[in-house]
Amino acid sequence: QLYDYFLNLGEEIDLIWSTPWNAGKILYYATKYPAFLDGAFLLYYEFAPLGTTPSTCELLYKLSEVMIVVGIAIAEFVLVFRTWAIWGENSKVIISL
Repeated sequence: QLYDYFLNLGEEIDLIWSTPWNAGKILYYATKYPAFLDGAFLLYYEFAPLGTTPSTCELLYKLSEVMIVVGIAIAEFVLVFRTWAIWGENSKVIISL
């Protein structure tokens, strides 16, 4: 994931960073960047140093769960948004989705 991030960073800067804010840009950022936080939480949870309290482990696990569920919801919304766009922003399509 980190390799892919740096591989596409130049194109992202040119194509995404310089554009005005809109729903697509927000969804792009909401899909791409929380994965880094989620990964960090999971790594710390799995390899926490000895002496880490159970409440800290529980908090990290719950944060990770929430981020995964939110990530799935955002990815589903992106699919709906793309389908709607492909169908010419037809209101009948968005209602059926």
